[in-house]
Amino acid sequence: MASHLVQKIVFGPTGLIGVGFGAMLTFAPATLHATYGISYGPDPSLMSEIRASGAVFLTMSLFVLAGVPRPALAGTSLAVGAGVFLSWGCARVLLIAMDGLPDSGLIIAGIAELVLGVACFAMLRSRA
Repeated sequence: MASHLVQKIVFGPTGLIGVGFGAMLTFAPATLHATYGISYGPDPSLMSEIRASGAVFLTMSLFVLAGVPRPALAGTSLAVGAGVFLSWGCARVLLIAMDGLPDSGLIIAGIAELVLGVACFAMLRSRA
């Protein structure tokens, strides 16, 4: 019983944060990016790329949230959460090495992604 509660505590914030950022990337990317000091002009190709990745992030985050009301989906939710958040967080670390330090907000986002991904991964491992 306690492990189900801990899983919900991991799923809830992870999924909600992912849904929020995924929705912003999909529906208001310029607004989200402006908070990090990023601006760009109206370029349909760029918007397509940004919005598509946002839609993937949004969809995967909904899979993570599905584990809250449906314990049968817990393993899938944890695996998706670990995969999505660890890949974003690890990519940010790699990109710092390649491109230099980004805005502090993006560094904080990367740390949060790594923490959420590690939490999902730890829960997934504890189920095995």
